[in-house]
Amino acid sequence: MNVVSFRKYHGAGNDFVVIDNRHDGDTASISSDQRNSMCHRNFGIGADGVLEILSSSIANFKLIYYNADGYVGSLCGNGSRCAVSYVLKSLDGHQSQELTFECNGVIYHGGYISQDDKYYLYMNDVKVRDIYRLDDSNYFLDNGSPHHVQFVTNIQTVKVGEVGPELCYGRYSPHGSNINFCTRTTDKLIKARTFERGVDKETLACGTGATAVAIIAHFHDRSTVVDEIVPVSYDVEMPGGTLTVEFKESKEIISDIKLIGPAVEVFQGNYTLI
Repeated sequence: MNVVSFRKYHGAGNDFVVIDNRHDGDTASISSDQRNSMCHRNFGIGADGVLEILSSSIANFKLIYYNADGYVGSLCGNGSRCAVSYVLKSLDGHQSQELTFECNGVIYHGGYISQDDKYYLYMNDVKVRDIYRLDDSNYFLDNGSPHHVQFVTNIQTVKVGEVGPELCYGRYSPHGSNINFCTRTTDKLIKARTFERGVDKETLACGTGATAVAIIAHFHDRSTVVDEIVPVSYDVEMPGGTLTVEFKESKEIISDIKLIGPAVEVFQGNYTLI
């Protein structure tokens, strides 16, 4: 039997198994079923996904994110921040506060904010024309991961476990989409809940989901088109904690998109592959 060393991390309750293979090569020998078993809440480590960290010739590291179903997923915002936290600590114990990593063929920047003890991820720019308004309450945006955003009156009463999969695999068949429900609380605070594809249940937080919610909420309520670059910031409160989303708005581009929040190591151990 093979034994895999791991770290368990979470970002606002969105939790991950971190496997460091920078020196041992990839984990091609680990099957999707085995990764799925790792993530099982009762019979495994328990997680929303697996983060595999590899060496890179063009960045500080390479990240492969696997959903809880065991298969490769798209960009994971909270997972990326957790990977940044782990690698920064392993490199020099936070002497450096920013690094780069590659994920799905794209180079990303992430880092540490020492005064707040939080970690951030810079995401790719979003073109305003790629924010799709489906109707008064429903929008779609792909910001590295596909996200449907629905505005609701009462976030607490939404049956995420029922409505989420219906939209995820009904409207967006066959590949699915993450489904986010949100309510604007104040000018700068939004409450949100997310059904994540690949995990196939509601997660305590979703980083790319919080980012999509903040961007779409901003445009949903905006009455005029700006002619200059304007800095914007929102707090997105999710069941597991609050994530901050900052960006700069212009007429055609949403740029400098920054996802900020906690990235916490919970424990470490060894897992026996069966």
